[in-house]
Amino acid sequence: MREGLRSQTRSGKYRGKSQAAIKDFVSENEVFQKVFGKEHPEYVRSMRLEVTSSQINALKEKNLKFDELMEAIAFLKHKDNARKEEIELLMQMQNSSGRQGLESSADGRSSSKSSYQITDNESSK
Repeated sequence: MREGLRSQTRSGKYRGKSQAAIKDFVSENEVFQKVFGKEHPEYVRSMRLEVTSSQINALKEKNLKFDELMEAIAFLKHKDNARKEEIELLMQMQNSSGRQGLESSADGRSSSKSSYQITDNESSK
């Protein structure tokens, strides 16, 4: 290889090394691992913008966590709706008992008075 064809990269390595590595290895993954080093989950290794296996596993874990959180939200919404219905039922019961007290007061009877009278036997003697 001629010296003029080799260009230097940012890290100071020559691109000719990567071309030599391609000739030495059969597998594309082996070439990239040899040239770029160990796989890092925060960036893509190849020029074709392929997704790494660690990114796929991380995505699966995030999806599972997301599904768990969505189930928890649905459960809490259901529980909240049940409590709202219970409160509404109790309010209706309270309102209906309050109306009955008002209706009995309209008849002339007070709901606070007892239905029997205490007689004074000594005053009649």
